[in-house]
Amino acid sequence: MGGKDRAITVVTREEGSGTRETFQNLVMGKNEEISLAALVQDSNGAIRQVVADDPNAIGFISLGLVNDRVRALKIDGIEPSMENILNHRYAILRPFSLCL
Repeated sequence: MGGKDRAITVVTREEGSGTRETFQNLVMGKNEEISLAALVQDSNGAIRQVVADDPNAIGFISLGLVNDRVRALKIDGIEPSMENILNHRYAILRPFSLCL
């Protein structure tokens, strides 16, 4: 991923977060847990801020919160663009439903 050879700061959402649950299911799977050493934040915005401020940090947030201070990672060479999400080419996505 580039950068200097340093320890990575893992940043995650709190237990019970829908974003964390999705990441756990789609990325970590049933047998792996997010590191107990991870910094736990209570919002996607807080994760974005920590990652933006620490060049050795990595976390997960909704694509809509990515800005010029953080970057979304390609997965298997696929850019996390709106087009790739809508056509299901980007591997990590979560359906979202609104109820009225």
